[in-house]
Amino acid sequence: MSAMLSLVLQIAAVIQPAAPASADACATYTAAMVKLSHTPYLRVTTIGAQTGGGHFAFPTKRIFTGNAVYDWKNDTWKKVITNADELEQAFRKAQLSYTRTCHFDGSETVSGEAADIISSHAESQSVLPEPVSHDDRLWISQKSGLPLKADEKLSVTDSPGQISSIAYSVVYTYENVQAPAM
Repeated sequence: MSAMLSLVLQIAAVIQPAAPASADACATYTAAMVKLSHTPYLRVTTIGAQTGGGHFAFPTKRIFTGNAVYDWKNDTWKKVITNADELEQAFRKAQLSYTRTCHFDGSETVSGEAADIISSHAESQSVLPEPVSHDDRLWISQKSGLPLKADEKLSVTDSPGQISSIAYSVVYTYENVQAPAM
């Protein structure tokens, strides 16, 4: 190998290091979500949907205290899951219905915290009768390994080929998490 080619390859490796394998990114994604299912959090989600009938947006909230999940719906809190193991199993069961690919997509600072970004694409034929695809970016704290935020898009294609989609913007916080007054 010529000295010049060797030098170019060395510089390229420094400027643009090889991206970790897709399986590593998916393992990091899964590890963050499993860890989330055992860590108290407040999740605030803004949902926007585009359907054949138009566009709408609304916020939702979820609190996980470590031993119960509470969802905010219709201006009231409702206890929906009773423990961390149940929450983890719900996540793992949902993942079984998808074929997911992932890749590392850089890093950014989120609320003063360094985070790695993982982009993923998942498809399922078994959740609904129609094909479902799920594209998301998940910002995972480099310090704690927990999700800090996510941008997600869920698309469903019905039989005449009409695509309906729902976009989510999610923010996670972990400080002073307590059960809501019910």
